[in-house]
Amino acid sequence: MDKERLLNMSAAEAAELMRSGALSARKVTAFFLERIRERNEHIRAFITVDEAGAMKCAEALDACPVEKRKGRLFGVPVSVKDNILTRGLRTTAGSAFLQDFIPPDDAEAVARIRKEGAVILGKTNLDEFGMGSATRNPVFGNTVNPLDDQRSPGGSSGGAAASVSGGMCMLALGTDTGGSVRQPAAYCGLYGIKPTYGAVSRYGLIAYASSMDQIGVIGKYPEDLRLALSVISGRDEKDDTSLPVPEDCLDQAELSGLRIGIPMEFLKEEISDENRRAVSDFADFLKGEGAEAGLFHLMDTSLFIPVYYLLACSEASSNLGRYDGIRYGKDQAVSENLGGLYRENRTSGFSGEVRTRILTGTYMLSEENYEDLYLKAEKARKLIRNAYDQAFQSYDLLLTPCVPGEAPLLTGPSVYSDDLFTVGANLAGLPALALPLGKASVQLTGPRMKEGRLLSAAFCYEKKRREKEMRWLG
Repeated sequence: MDKERLLNMSAAEAAELMRSGALSARKVTAFFLERIRERNEHIRAFITVDEAGAMKCAEALDACPVEKRKGRLFGVPVSVKDNILTRGLRTTAGSAFLQDFIPPDDAEAVARIRKEGAVILGKTNLDEFGMGSATRNPVFGNTVNPLDDQRSPGGSSGGAAASVSGGMCMLALGTDTGGSVRQPAAYCGLYGIKPTYGAVSRYGLIAYASSMDQIGVIGKYPEDLRLALSVISGRDEKDDTSLPVPEDCLDQAELSGLRIGIPMEFLKEEISDENRRAVSDFADFLKGEGAEAGLFHLMDTSLFIPVYYLLACSEASSNLGRYDGIRYGKDQAVSENLGGLYRENRTSGFSGEVRTRILTGTYMLSEENYEDLYLKAEKARKLIRNAYDQAFQSYDLLLTPCVPGEAPLLTGPSVYSDDLFTVGANLAGLPALALPLGKASVQLTGPRMKEGRLLSAAFCYEKKRREKEMRWLG
């Protein structure tokens, strides 16, 4: 098969061809592994590549009789962010503490894609423990944006996005705590979805902020996101926060008659002209498909960033307290007393960003600050959640920018305020989708368990884009 066609093929089409026997899983896997060998040294999308395991899996799939090939992701080459457990395959969370950790079990999402025939090529780079928005990693190196090697792919799922954008796999599992799937998807010209909180099991996800962490999907096409979500979504008895997913969660929705709300607060922020136009252009596109779109007042969004970081750092302080080099993590220090051993291990094991967030969270949870800071942040989160719920009484989807502008420079500073457009969905537990419009992007946010609405809007847009492209090509 023509290599260019394979690079631009959807995962859904590839799976169908491999199920029918028209395409070899071994040849597809070998092609993408070769792409990784050619590109990963520069892009650093992958921390660990499992060539032997991937080829063994692909050969087993080819050996399966055609009449028994039922897997929805049959033969599809997938990357997995390196804070999601993979049985027998190194999982580091991008940290020196876990650089030699080999999990004994799969995360539930990984187990489900394996069962449906996915071929896992390797584990992708991230900001350590998912704490960052540029995939700058002091242990495994910084990931480069395949679209511009002077820029970052965003984070913390930057390795996942770069693996797809760089043509090194067809689909990627990432994680999203405050926009970590959607931001890099937007910066790399891809689709990325964060599902409703609880729609995908967090069993086997190395925790950062448990009340907001969610496994999501990055891909080139909306139909591939829908396919992957159909596999990984659903109740899991091993995760008490997981929820039963309604049968119509991913159903196609008609755009005609949908009410689209555009929160005016987000358009007052400093965003690039391209992204401001993208919101207007996408609103016009939806109107052209029969939807209604209009501006409305959501709430004072200046609360979003401080509330998110107060809560995320507090939860990180609790979740990462176990990493001391004795109970969890690599013992890297020598000391005459236990306190010194803890201090030396955590100083050498964690990067400066992670240490800062742990210390910030510990300060928030201290006896003298708990009520004034942490509890007030929780009350503010409830206000944010209520504001979104009220908005969805009048609107079916919300349309906003996804990121403020271009991807950050590799050498630029981290800017926490860049998360403004994405953290609201995590604080409220809502599904949200990054959608590329040329060099710009937009974000769609929906009510809980209404991922189908987001994907339907994206699918319709992508279909029209492809038709326009084909007409242009002649």
